[in-house]
Parts: sequence; structure tokens; C-alpha cells
Amino acid sequence: MEPHFCGQALYGNDFGFDDLRRWYREEEDAYANIESSDLAGGQYSYAGVNNWYAWRFIRAQGRRFSHCVALGGARGDDVAPLAPLVDHFTVIEPFRGFWTDQIAGKPATYLAPEISGEIALPTGSVDLMTSLGTLHHIANVSFVVREIGRVLAPGGFFVLREPIHSMGDWRRPRDGKTRNERGIPVHLMKAWLAAAHLELVRTRYCIFAPLERLRRTSFGRNLWNYRGALPLDQLLSAAFSWNNKYLRNNFFEKIAPGAAYMIARRT
Repeated sequence: MEPHFCGQALYGNDFGFDDLRRWYREEEDAYANIESSDLAGGQYSYAGVNNWYAWRFIRAQGRRFSHCVALGGARGDDVAPLAPLVDHFTVIEPFRGFWTDQIAGKPATYLAPEISGEIALPTGSVDLMTSLGTLHHIANVSFVVREIGRVLAPGGFFVLREPIHSMGDWRRPRDGKTRNERGIPVHLMKAWLAAAHLELVRTRYCIFAPLERLRRTSFGRNLWNYRGALPLDQLLSAAFSWNNKYLRNNFFEKIAPGAAYMIARRT
């Protein structure tokens, strides 16, 4: 079987510049075109689940962050709950229709991403960085993770949430998905974090696939913002983490967590 489909390698991770440019153009406005899938009645659908798995941990550190960078942060809905802890936001976002000068009352600077994956910020200039459902839209993920490790100051945190299964055959059109997105195998992400001097301090499997299918219906549209659903998701995702296969071909293989939150600290 092709290594990209069984999770031995990540499709796009070894692209040259011409392929990176093509990929960038195909993904540049793609999220904006499917954004409604992440909104429920105008409310950001992942606010509750982000708080449960990530922001509670960050708040518990008892510190302020002078500079938070959100990779692929759209309008800033994902990081807005951190505003009381953050002095300034930078958002790296390709779709200029999302750009604004403030997030939850705190100043925000928006930057377009570089096609190469380089992050146009000085080394060690950031003390909190987030990537919530963004890296799987990017081709050269391992290079971008190294850049994240470069711009983070020692002791700075990197918070990510990414799908951990293939998400289907990305060579063909898929409903509700962008042209190139694909999940990131857990073992590869852990290796890339370590290579970027990012010590993994917390991993939580999440977005239990049967519950996510319910969320995609009108009945469960706002599921991840219901506090009562989150302990259940954590319990089921942990209980079925043994069934975490990258390529999921049948019903039983799909009874598993669909994503993972990882929090790493720059050493």
C-alpha cells in the first residue's frame, strides 16, 4: 500500500517549491469557502472543545503571554478566549477577508503565510503559538513545525489540534473538505515536535468519530459547545484510542477518536 495512505509518510511533506505554490493556491481561500461547517447559528463550533482540552491547561499555568501567534486563525474565534492572558495577537492567515486589527479587544496583526512555510517572525519572539485544525491544510508540515520551534522562546507553549486519520482519498473531491487536506499520523507529529525541540507535555485524543458524525447533523450542530458532551468525548476517545488507525476502511475502524490535542513546550 502507498505509504501516504497507511500513515507511514505524509502526503505533501516532501514537495518542492512549484508543488508548494500549487498547493498554496488551492488551499488559500478554501477554508473560507467551507467555513459554515465550523459555525452553528453564527457561533464558533469548537469554542467549548478548545476550552476543555487546551485553554483550561493554559490558564492553569498562571502566566501572561506577551505574544500569541495563531497559525490559520481566521477571524480569531479560536484564540479569543485567551485575550485576558495575551498582550498582542499575530494571526497568520491567507484569506484577507478574515483580517482585523483586534481580537476580543486586544491588538492583532495579520500576516499572509509564506509559500515556503517560513514564519516571518524573529527567532524566540513568541511565547504562545496555536494551530487548531490548520497544519493538515499545509503541505510541508515538518518544516512548518521546525519554524514554530524556531520562533518560540524557551518555555513557550505550542497548542495544536489536528485530525489523526486520512480523511479519505484526497486525490478526489470530498464533500465538506478542501482540495488537499488530510490527517496527520500521531507518530509522525510526535517525531517532528521532538526534532523542533518541542517537548510534548500533554496529549488528549478527542472528537470521537461517532459523536462528530452526530455534530454534522442539524440535531447535534452545536455539540462541542455543550459542556456535558465533553467528558463523554474524552472518555470514549481515550477508551478507543487503541483503535487509532490512520486509514479507516470499515465501520469498526471508524469507532475511534478523530483528532488529538497536543501541547508542547519549547525546551
